[in-house]
Order: sequence, then C-alpha cells, then structure tokens
Amino acid sequence: MIFASALTVTTFAAAALAGSIVPRATTTAPADVTDKIQLHARLAMAAYINPGGCESSISGSKVLQQFTSPAGQNGFIIQMNATKEVNIVFRGTLSLRNGQTNADSTPAPVSWPGCTGCTVHHGFYTNYLDAKNYTNGFATAFNAASALGYKVNCVGHSLGAAVAAMCAGDLYPSGKVSEIYTYGEFRTMNQAAATWVDSRLG
Repeated sequence: MIFASALTVTTFAAAALAGSIVPRATTTAPADVTDKIQLHARLAMAAYINPGGCESSISGSKVLQQFTSPAGQNGFIIQMNATKEVNIVFRGTLSLRNGQTNADSTPAPVSWPGCTGCTVHHGFYTNYLDAKNYTNGFATAFNAASALGYKVNCVGHSLGAAVAAMCAGDLYPSGKVSEIYTYGEFRTMNQAAATWVDSRLG
C-alpha cells in the first residue's frame, strides 16, 4: 500500500514535470568539426593503450615521443601530416597515483596574462608542470611544428583532459598552442580561469 501510494505520487510528479519540459533546440555540427572531434578522441583513447598504433590507423601520422613524468603523467607527441598538426596527448587516470592527483583539489593561482583572480586544481597543474619539465617544455612537439609549419594542439581525456587544459592555458598566450580537445574533463579551474580559456580557445 505504501509502495503503491509512493508510486502514484511519483507518477503524478513525473507527469507534471514532463508537461513543463521544453524540447531543446538542436543544431548539427559541420562535418569537418565532427571529423576533428572524432580524430582527436581517437588520440585521447590511444594514450591508454598503444600510441604507436596510431601510425597504422591514422594515415600520415608519426609518434615522435612517449613520456611518463616522475609524477606519473603519461602521454605522447604525435605528428599528423594529413592535418598539418602536432598533438601533445595526455593520458587520463589509470593508476592509484593518478587517483591521488585527482583528489588534490586545493586551488592554485596561475599567472596567465590577463587572467585576474584565476586559480586551477593543484593536482592537475602539478602533473602538467611535471610533464612540461620532463619533456623540456614539450620541445619535441614545438621543434617538429616549427620545422614543418604545423600547429600544435593539446589533447586528453579525464585527468588527461584536465592536464591538456593546463597545457593550453600555459602555452596559448605565447602563441605555441592553437587548439585544445578535451573529453570527460573534470572541473579543472575556477570561473575566472574557465572564462579566460573559453574566450581564447573555446
């Protein structure tokens, strides 16, 4: 009886809510945009398994470097001739140490030009700086891009997406990074920093 009454109330509540729901307007992204999203999602997935496999599955690509920083941030750098770009790809959570990084959510201030009052997630930022230091500022990516006239993008999923956001925020002001592709990104920064990133890379 109690179950039946609860069910009745739930049914009426659901019906009332359904009556007030307004269908969301939808738009279709251009094919070139969806192609880019899918391509970079494949790179983000490859970071968990076998980055080298990209060379056989993505025409004209070459993995230039794979890295694991002392703090446990994995990733790889891949040159993609068909799209004239070099991607810095960061792997997401795959270890206990990565989980500890995720939990280190203390706000950390950043000094991105024009980003007043901006703070970011301490753990993600620490992982980013560690990877940057370990790879000598991602020199392999920037040297290849400079030699070929290619652009550089930051890519990642989950923890890797958060680190990619740190990468873009840090390197975009100097003109080193053109685009960012993140999938399943955690809450990475405060509103001021998010607005700053969106206005430049959104």
